[in-house]
Amino acid sequence: MKPYWLLAILSAFFFTSHCHADEIFSTTVTDSSTIESLGWTATGQPWAVFNYAKTKADLANNPGPVFRLAGRGTELGTLVKKFPVLTNPATLTLTFNGGWGWGGATSNDGLLVLLLDDLGNGYAFEFHRVKAPWAAQWGLVKENKYPPKEEKHWAAHEIDASQPCILDGGGLQTFTITRAKDGKWQFGGAKWTGATPCTFTDNTTSSFSQVVLYGTPNIDDMVFSAIKLEATY
Repeated sequence: MKPYWLLAILSAFFFTSHCHADEIFSTTVTDSSTIESLGWTATGQPWAVFNYAKTKADLANNPGPVFRLAGRGTELGTLVKKFPVLTNPATLTLTFNGGWGWGGATSNDGLLVLLLDDLGNGYAFEFHRVKAPWAAQWGLVKENKYPPKEEKHWAAHEIDASQPCILDGGGLQTFTITRAKDGKWQFGGAKWTGATPCTFTDNTTSSFSQVVLYGTPNIDDMVFSAIKLEATY
């Protein structure tokens, strides 16, 4: 009979060796893409596939084809990607490249992303290009209702989330949202400095089936590309 300690080691090895990360979806935007062909659904103010090289041929750090919600819009515009339900995975990681078409590097604009369940409950994340604690914000979404200002949470300390616009050669940066099985969340931008990433713990929602790019009426182009969701079991 094998010693108990050996059985424990073998069991642990078997468990860890069979943990794996699944790519739930990965969206790569091309010039020939349409929003529908990439499996996203647009509502409200229209999103489009766009390439800034059409605006400025010699553009430095051109991000190539992207999802764009054009500036100066007057109504809400969302892009929704649905996927099979993920119930409390060991880790959940959403990454995307994001930025703004024009405007100053600290123009206060925000990129808003939601992770929700089938009923529209979940979390809203905001990434603002500003140097302030409110550069990073999060709040609870209830039945598809975006959290009001008084229910959103800021980072505990100042974050420098400055980001030059695409037309000034600033390109895009990578943003990441992660969730651990115990409900600990982290989110932030790869080029942010200060109190990053922003962290909090909340288990109000633990099952997820949709990602929403949430475009509010805005004064600037909101831009996304290379959107990927992964889960570890």
